[in-house]
Formats: sequence, C-alpha cells, structure tokens
Amino acid sequence: MDAIANIEYFCARGHVTRVSFSATALFDVPNSYPCQTCHEDAYRNRPRAGASAASQRQESSLTTRHLTEVEARRSSAERDAILEDALRRLREGEH
Repeated sequence: MDAIANIEYFCARGHVTRVSFSATALFDVPNSYPCQTCHEDAYRNRPRAGASAASQRQESSLTTRHLTEVEARRSSAERDAILEDALRRLREGEH
C-alpha cells in the first residue's frame, strides 16, 4: 500500500487547501495549486502578514530551486531512500 502525504497550500486571502498526494510523488508536488475556496493561486509556504502574491510566488520558486538542486545531486534510489526514512520517522513520531 502506497503512503499518502497531505500537502497544505495557502492563498493570499488566508484560505487553506489540503491536497493528498502519493508519497512516492513528493518530489513532483506542485508549488502552487488553485485555492478550493476562491480559486486564486495558493502556495506551499504560508504567507506572512501583509505579504503580496508576488513575494509569495518568489518564496515558492526558492523551494522549487532547492528541490531541483537536491534532485541533481541524488540518484533516484538515494531520493527514495531519503523519502522512506523521512516517512518512517514521521510515522514513529520523530521530528
């Protein structure tokens, strides 16, 4: 059975959209997703008070760049092992 990861997206209006992804697809999770309430772009980073949508997009692109760099340094097998270890620790309550 494939593990499920629930990802939260936050729009500039303060709505939270929760989307479930297969844990094996976590490296391909989009940084933005349409808000289920207002249909504006929602991002994985919670917006700071007074943050504009443009600054929220910029922060989200930094997350994407980091993931791209990790993917460039790791083989598919190494990424899968890291993901499995992280999921195991989450299931066991480690932080």
